[in-house]
Amino acid sequence: MKKRSAAILTAAVMVILCACTAPANDEKAAVLYDQGLAIVRLMDEMAGSEAYMKLVAPGGSVGEKVQVLAAEEHQEPEAVYSIMISEDTLSALAGFSGSGRMSQELQAFLNQRLLSTIVSQINALDGAETLAAAASCTAQKTFAYESMTQDVIYLYTFADASPAAVIFTAGEDHTVSANGLFILSDSFSCESAGEIEEFFDRMNIKTEVAEVLPGTS
Repeated sequence: MKKRSAAILTAAVMVILCACTAPANDEKAAVLYDQGLAIVRLMDEMAGSEAYMKLVAPGGSVGEKVQVLAAEEHQEPEAVYSIMISEDTLSALAGFSGSGRMSQELQAFLNQRLLSTIVSQINALDGAETLAAAASCTAQKTFAYESMTQDVIYLYTFADASPAAVIFTAGEDHTVSANGLFILSDSFSCESAGEIEEFFDRMNIKTEVAEVLPGTS
């Protein structure tokens, strides 16, 4: 009887813990989803603006790649994935083992640079012109959000358009920096969470990928 009571009590505690944790996780996913989607839509507007592209994009083959991007629709994603890369992995990629000696501000800056570099490396697989075309349509913003504890990449995929990555980095005073860019490389595979993890494995980058629940947009 005591064992049965203990089992019932344990189950009840687990239900309570899950009930407390799930809403917080869902709220975080929804906040990042909406903030990231706003950035992607701004990038879509950039690509489609002839006046803006005259200011930032060179002509030639780079301009042609941007024109292809401009013809695509990036309003409603087909699927969105969170991509987690641990600080240990990032430090190893940077060849730095003493991250504990860094200030929180410097560590956040380094992580943001490393995550942006990783996404840029995907575009670089298709050459300098693809890298330049993607760089022509980048967008950034900073917003306040207290529950942000770990940096993450949100990958927005679309039915008939190039995917977009938004990098979220936790900063000081409960601020979050978000940086977005399109992934234009034909080598990138993103049909599922497993396929994304396998792609990064081939780059020798260990990731944790999960599909994100849609936000409120």
